Amino acid sequence: MALESTAQHWIDGEWTGSSRTSESIDPATGEVIGTYAEADTATGQAAIDAAARAFVEGTWRLDPMVRATA
Repeated sequence: MALESTAQHWIDGEWTGSSRTSESIDPATGEVIGTYAEADTATGQAAIDAAARAFVEGTWRLDPMVRATA
């Protein structure tokens, strides 16, 4: 079910919109606790590509203190 929402994905340092959202349900109560943005294949691939770039290009991998506090 699509809902009006501002739920978005955080990809490569930017908020990315989604045309589809769904409800997040608390399994203990069945109550709606929020909404989340659904991703299509292209959005998922963009997230994977951004993560791969961050791994290769990011300085965090060279600094154990940054990794420990991130």
